[in-house]
Amino acid sequence: MRVAIDARWIFQEFSGIGVHTLELIRELGQVAEPDEVVLLFSDDSIRRRTISQTNTQFSTELLPYGIFSIRNQWKLISFLEARNIDVFHTTNYMMPLFGVPKHRQGKVRIVNTIHDLIPLVIRSHAPRSKKARLFPIYQRLMREIAARGDTFIAVSEATKRDLTDHLNIASNRIEVVYNGVGKAFVPPTAPTADTTEHTRKGILYVGRCDPYKNLLLLIESFARVRAEMPHVNLHIIGSRDERYPEPEQRAFELGVRDAIRWDGYVTEEELVSAYQQAAVLVMPSSYEGFGLPVAEAMACGTPVISSRAASLPEIGGPAASYFDLVVPETLDQQLLTVLGNPRFQANMSAEGLDYVKRFSWANMAKDTWAIYNQT
Repeated sequence: MRVAIDARWIFQEFSGIGVHTLELIRELGQVAEPDEVVLLFSDDSIRRRTISQTNTQFSTELLPYGIFSIRNQWKLISFLEARNIDVFHTTNYMMPLFGVPKHRQGKVRIVNTIHDLIPLVIRSHAPRSKKARLFPIYQRLMREIAARGDTFIAVSEATKRDLTDHLNIASNRIEVVYNGVGKAFVPPTAPTADTTEHTRKGILYVGRCDPYKNLLLLIESFARVRAEMPHVNLHIIGSRDERYPEPEQRAFELGVRDAIRWDGYVTEEELVSAYQQAAVLVMPSSYEGFGLPVAEAMACGTPVISSRAASLPEIGGPAASYFDLVVPETLDQQLLTVLGNPRFQANMSAEGLDYVKRFSWANMAKDTWAIYNQT
């Protein structure tokens, strides 16, 4: 069996899907033989970086077109057939449609990882995004993908339900394979020089500014909590988005902008350090296909407060605390409880460290390899 993995989902700045793809490549090196896997790239600098980071022995191909190009639609399947590829795995939804028959198996079998169906589930998820503006095209595209993929990998049971409910994909065509947590995400071994009383009391948010992420809700809750606990600060990791200036504007209006540290893209080392120094991570999202920051925070021994939306109770399990999105003040109560009770923090930390053991990139790669063989 020869498998081609679309590594073009790894970009210069890592996203959750980029991390997922990189870790799959790294861990498949422990499962597959070098001649069984081909990695597809369209950027040589990313190709070389990925080879270095994963120490992979898999062969690579440099394609002269990107994932979303028309040439990719017309040429990729014939390219794969010419190289005797049995299974093509796209680690995100986009796949070539031309040359792939509907409702029956083609020469190249297609495995498609779906992380979420946010635009279909929450129409107002990000009203200024391309997917929202071009919703009819996105909806039609996803229906075509649903008709052509052989096996779909969902990153949570919640995503599997959405694939069935919104795209009518039969349950027996969907396999749930959880994401993992990188080995760098560990609790601090000892207090560091910058782990001061100030940083230990901090609230951490990791993610984008899209409205469904509810960063605005968090900032308003932070302002109310800070009125009772003036020493508490908020650390936001995630680039500002000029399409959605409301969270930062609201922080100015509430007089808490100076109490917020807002970083854009950070390295993995910086991200681990942020988790280790935070008193609590807040995930206030209205939808997450998996919610990787929840698992990463727990692996670093950081307590987690989350909404109960979509996959989040599945990923946080009994180790996280939950609040009601319909009643935002319940987030205030959770924050005051966690921030004001070191013993409660310690208990949450211990429970999170135990629960997060179920999320392993090595297990993800083994399960994915088994799916290739079954497809």
